[in-house]
Amino acid sequence: MARDARTRFGRIEVGGALFVAAMTALAAFAAWPVYASSAYLVLVGTCVGAAAVLAVLAHRLAWPGWLTTAAASGVAVVIGLVVAVPVYRVGALRGITWLFAGLVTAWKDLVTVELPVGEYRNLLVPALVVFLAGPLAALLLSWRRSRSFVAAAPVALAMQWFGLGFGADTTVVPARIGGFAVAAPREALLGGLGLLLCVGWLAWRARAERTEALHRAAQASGVRLTRVRGAAALRSAALAWVMVAAAVAVALLATPVVASGLDRDVLRSGTGPDLQLARAVDPLVAYRESFTDARFETVLFQVQSTGAVPDRVRLATLTHYDGVRFTVAGDDGSAFRRVPYRRDPGPGEAAGLSVTTGALGSLWLPFAGSLASIDFGGPRAQALGDGFYYDPGTGAAVDTVPGGLAVGDAYTARVALDEPADVAALASPALGPRYAVPESLQQWIRNQDQPVTGAGLAELAARLRARGYLSHALTASGETPAWVTALGPDYSFRPSTAGHSLARIDQLFTALTAREEVVAESGGQGSLVAAVGDDEQFSVAIALVADQLGFPARVVVGTRLDSDDDTGIPACTDGTCRGRNLSAWVEVQGADGRWAVVDATPQHTRDLAAETQRRRDPENPTQVLPVPAQEVDPPDSTGTRGDSDQPSPDSALNLAWLWTGLRLLAIALLALLVVLGPFLVVMVAKVFRRRARRGRADPVGRITGGWDELVDARIDRGAAVPTHETRGELALAWGGGAATVLAEGADRAVFS
Repeated sequence: MARDARTRFGRIEVGGALFVAAMTALAAFAAWPVYASSAYLVLVGTCVGAAAVLAVLAHRLAWPGWLTTAAASGVAVVIGLVVAVPVYRVGALRGITWLFAGLVTAWKDLVTVELPVGEYRNLLVPALVVFLAGPLAALLLSWRRSRSFVAAAPVALAMQWFGLGFGADTTVVPARIGGFAVAAPREALLGGLGLLLCVGWLAWRARAERTEALHRAAQASGVRLTRVRGAAALRSAALAWVMVAAAVAVALLATPVVASGLDRDVLRSGTGPDLQLARAVDPLVAYRESFTDARFETVLFQVQSTGAVPDRVRLATLTHYDGVRFTVAGDDGSAFRRVPYRRDPGPGEAAGLSVTTGALGSLWLPFAGSLASIDFGGPRAQALGDGFYYDPGTGAAVDTVPGGLAVGDAYTARVALDEPADVAALASPALGPRYAVPESLQQWIRNQDQPVTGAGLAELAARLRARGYLSHALTASGETPAWVTALGPDYSFRPSTAGHSLARIDQLFTALTAREEVVAESGGQGSLVAAVGDDEQFSVAIALVADQLGFPARVVVGTRLDSDDDTGIPACTDGTCRGRNLSAWVEVQGADGRWAVVDATPQHTRDLAAETQRRRDPENPTQVLPVPAQEVDPPDSTGTRGDSDQPSPDSALNLAWLWTGLRLLAIALLALLVVLGPFLVVMVAKVFRRRARRGRADPVGRITGGWDELVDARIDRGAAVPTHETRGELALAWGGGAATVLAEGADRAVFS
């Protein structure tokens, strides 16, 4: 009997198959953005078809678990070598190696490669495992006649979680439903549908089992048992579905409120080269090392271009300032990702870059434009490819190969070069300042009386460069440094300290404002040149000025290949970039999202004013170690700069912790609602069912309803589902007593 129940196909098997098919379709749709390729669709279709065939065979032939596992493993190898890692394309040996290695390593690689990954290497192997093992296990579990059938629901949800968990760490614009905004609408819709399907199938399965039990009992006893029909049954079913739908709707609408300001964290959120970037020395910090005699003429890299020729080559793009230094990663973390074989570079003129590194010795790759594909050459090609990461938002690239880039490392990249915007044509996004800056910087901006526009920013940058004076060192004792000689015989050395902390920037703007006051007192006569430094200080200064005007700004360290900017930093010669060619500039973003370049190198042809020369830095100064500044909440977008008479933040009651705590509590309650919702639905449904049975107009219906309530309670406590036993036999099996009295009463009511 048990074997016959296991191997037959009835409405329970059909319902389970439909449930698994629907959940698999949702899972495939959830994972589509991860792959977005025709090979993925072929793989999913093949795996699901194979899983269905294996499940039918295992169910009909009553295969033991080990035989089902062995058959599935063999099918997985065949599908893997034909679809996931095609041996006809990569070769038999490499295909077998990639397939079995991918069972372990492809999961990690999947969260480090930029989406969509397509058919890149062996990254289809995780999808092979999910869409072969998932439907197979879910089908076999859903067809079981024991209580273990409920395990099919979490297995089906796990398939859906694969696409959501390995998906992008950013979401689309929230959808608005009435007056509510639904964050991550795609993910919310998939999760809600998955939850509804699971709860609906579990409820249907429980009802189907009870119906089958009643049918078997009627066939065995010849007694036709009554069932609740009509309005009562309809009300019970409708109530259950309304409760589930209400729980899902509340979760979708409440999530944006309680989770506002929180990031979407998925598996790829915690991956990337962040650890290596944190340990590496930022190129802006080590900027002056390139102008020492040992590095001044050293070849850093060579670049050749086919097609369009880039104007600049970037090494590092620094996006966050902590008051001491500009770094690549701020509070949001870096966006570096591994890239598939080919990606969409976006608009721009196609170009090919061939780069050979010299004594660069860093993890930053010389790069230009938006990446389409990259191929590494040389003896370390495999290691370089495995360690390559790219940030599409900034256009920067790094390689975590041990020891950094070495002499002779080479790569060829296909890129799209987009023409940068003109900074003077940009409109300010009018964002609040991200950083707390010295009063001297704010005073200098006010003194210039420029509009808060791109043209105003361009004029401020031009004045800052014109009133600065280029110097790469604090001292120039002994033999004349190579960089001084390169600036020409008319150049006069002036000392300047390194660093770009707030204290150093304050020195720069203090000197500028002091000189402006002197010139104003003299009736506008005299030179305004007063600030000494190089690209390190002036790029940060311009970035902070742009930030005060409401422009997002970042600092870029790189070289120029072709530039008409007449500064002391020349462009590379015939694509050969040396230490002397290293520069830093600023990129600012306008209200339309376009980025514009702002050069930062100060002039070197007009010397400091005589009064400023007498206030030169000491030869052996005490090193300035400022207290690290903390980023503060920006003011409102009205442009208020923050008056000195504003109350101290410490003097006001700070309730930010309370809101954070309430949000976390609300998120926890929502999670409990999602987890416990199905059980609450079942409990409430049982209460309404009990009331419906007790409130039947027919006395016979009330008595038989009492017996049905007893049977349901016994089943809930672990008793076997009745098959052909009479009420009296069941009552004796359950210990007699009150059960026997109720069974006799129900029999008299039905047969009298």
